[in-house]
Amino acid sequence: MKNMKWLAICFLVVLAACYDDLGNYNYDNSVNEIEIDLAKVYGVRKMDTTLVIRPLIRQTAGKSLENLRFMWRMSTKGEQALSSPGGDTLSYADTVALVIDTKESPFHYTYWLRFYVEDLTTGTRTMIPTTVSIVKPYEGCWMVLHEQDGYTKLGSIEYVGDNMLVTDDAYYKERGQHLTGKPVHLDAITNIAAPSYWGYDAAAAFYCFTDNPEESGLLRQDDGFSLYGSMEKCIYPDHYRQAWKPDDVIMIGGNGNGSMAISGGKVFQGSLYIPRMYGMFPGATLGQDYYISHGTSAGPTNIVYDKLNRRFLNCYTGQNWWWTPMWGWDNSADEGGGEMDPIFKHPSNASNEILDDIGEDKEMVYIGTGFWYGSSLMAGWARICIYAVANSKVNNKTYIYEFHSYPLYSPGEAEDPAPFTGYYIINTPSGFTAETPCASSADYNRILFYAVDNRVYRLDFGQTDGKSQLIWQHPDGGAKAKAMKMARKDVPEDDKYHEYGHLPNRSLGIAFETSDGKGDVVILNLNNSGKVDSDGKYPSTQIHSGFGKIKDILFL
Repeated sequence: MKNMKWLAICFLVVLAACYDDLGNYNYDNSVNEIEIDLAKVYGVRKMDTTLVIRPLIRQTAGKSLENLRFMWRMSTKGEQALSSPGGDTLSYADTVALVIDTKESPFHYTYWLRFYVEDLTTGTRTMIPTTVSIVKPYEGCWMVLHEQDGYTKLGSIEYVGDNMLVTDDAYYKERGQHLTGKPVHLDAITNIAAPSYWGYDAAAAFYCFTDNPEESGLLRQDDGFSLYGSMEKCIYPDHYRQAWKPDDVIMIGGNGNGSMAISGGKVFQGSLYIPRMYGMFPGATLGQDYYISHGTSAGPTNIVYDKLNRRFLNCYTGQNWWWTPMWGWDNSADEGGGEMDPIFKHPSNASNEILDDIGEDKEMVYIGTGFWYGSSLMAGWARICIYAVANSKVNNKTYIYEFHSYPLYSPGEAEDPAPFTGYYIINTPSGFTAETPCASSADYNRILFYAVDNRVYRLDFGQTDGKSQLIWQHPDGGAKAKAMKMARKDVPEDDKYHEYGHLPNRSLGIAFETSDGKGDVVILNLNNSGKVDSDGKYPSTQIHSGFGKIKDILFL
């Protein structure tokens, strides 16, 4: 715990008049040094109810605390409120107990406290500030889907105050029962537009999938991981029966104007206002024979890869703020909702021929987000681009496709109207295959992170032939990376994660299977160049052990 140690140096002047007022204490004519050990921030989970703060107090001249007088004051309106007439007096003891009412309205997530210590022998007064921060359960934390001891478990890594709390099975801890299906996937829809419509008191809608559809879907992390909506209830009934595959979920996400899910090679989409989704089927020009193997949400739009026809498709969800009905289903959506189209051809595209067919000789590895410089001061959401990475099946080459999301979302408004902005051919990095875990985020331009065995690399594919650089290595030489994700790959609402202590777009999580068959989650908090940072509230390199074989990880 990062504590503040305060020294109050009190010069003891031995005066008879003072003794008359203060009592018969024995002091020598020397310096009394008072050291108070008090945490700068105390973190409490919202489900907890009471916090007792007991600072450690030491002094060089006094043998007890009888010469000291204490007072605790508290405000929910900010530190400055305690400087003026405001706040409440909580205690006149050296300790204080703060009772948290979780049903208080409005609920306060920060309490500012001041601890006053006065030496009665001199009247010297010292004030030490501290803060109590209330953290929502399982928000700004990493979730871990793994198998251990014959069970499927949903673990967590929470950041509370100055502590990191690791739980191997938060699901069992909250519900008293285990998940029964085999682990499949974790994902979230971020920046949901109307939490009151979702019935959610959380920054993101959390989805956990096993191959048992009765326990999979939208879980309420603010209500002990109760099943808020199975996919059978969240997807239009006919489309669910036609296409959803519980054991084959590739992604579900959204950040901007709509949400998207991929399962069984098909795409489903919805709004950010409620969790209902419809199948998104290609129009007549695309044909109905397709299989989506990769995809990502990128601000107000999405890009997917059709493995069957070797093409990229734009899943436009920009008009889906309200079209999904609030109650019941819109039967006019029997043919599917939203639009799925090819990437449109523009004279300024990097290439137009590639968009029809990237070639049978290539195998898709990864699709994720990146940063687009643009030609002017664009908004954050307009600066998101998409990177698609494919390996050659016949030679040692890797192909990277760069798409700018803004022209895909609003082609008539973007200053740079070309959606296909870059095409790179580099030498394939050593060990880089179709199964290699990869990650990227909207904070990095032409940077891809990947892991081979126990090593994590930063790939600058904008350089000639690409440049890979080792940024971290697991101390277990036999460890192998199994999954990798950025905490946030899009444009996050950073103020919701101030307790996390790092920018989510620069926080990289990697799941390793260690040489003894167990699982570690490694968190690397990176700087703006994509290397491990040395600053931050929590350690920039964290190894969290105690998990089984990890299937997936996710930051909430």
